[in-house]
Amino acid sequence: KVFIANISDLPITTEGLCLSDYRLSRLDKLSLPEKRRQSIGVEQLLNYAVKAVCTEADVPLRIEVNDHGKPMLKNIPFYISLAHSGEYAACAISDREVGMDIEANAEYKPAVVKRFFTSLEADMIDKAEDKNFEFAKIWAAKECGLKYTGQGLSRSLKSVQLMPNGCLCLEPENILLNLIHKHIMGLGVSVCTPLNAAEIRFECVDT
Repeated sequence: KVFIANISDLPITTEGLCLSDYRLSRLDKLSLPEKRRQSIGVEQLLNYAVKAVCTEADVPLRIEVNDHGKPMLKNIPFYISLAHSGEYAACAISDREVGMDIEANAEYKPAVVKRFFTSLEADMIDKAEDKNFEFAKIWAAKECGLKYTGQGLSRSLKSVQLMPNGCLCLEPENILLNLIHKHIMGLGVSVCTPLNAAEIRFECVDT
């Protein structure tokens, strides 16, 4: 399931909030109000998501990270992927590996395409009627692919390619992933899962 929320009204202080040690450690390094609100918001949404699929789970959550910094739930058998953009936060939770990204605004930038997109993706943008839309869709797809692998930007963006059939391909492993891209609450939301994963469901949460 994918949960999305507008977090613009959330506080930037931690008083009275149920936050993991992982989140508190990250907040210690953040001073900008927007960044603190995004960080707090995404964990509050994660708390909600975990409780929605695992009512017996305790909060604050216990969160670990892999070698590349991808957060993982400890002692709860679900995979997660977190994202925020502008005034929005999103959380994907699944019994299979998952990657998710959201984009509030993304303007077509030829220099970015030349540097980070494959020739196939560049051709898809050239043929699109709305280049901004196609650019944003591919960018979010590539970002969620990086989150799926858990490698983040330590892995080349060109190694994650959106295919004409709508699947996401990880190279050089030649792994195909199911990709869903939707527009929800004015956001571009991309989610990737294994090909045989269950249906992805979306829920907008009122904070």
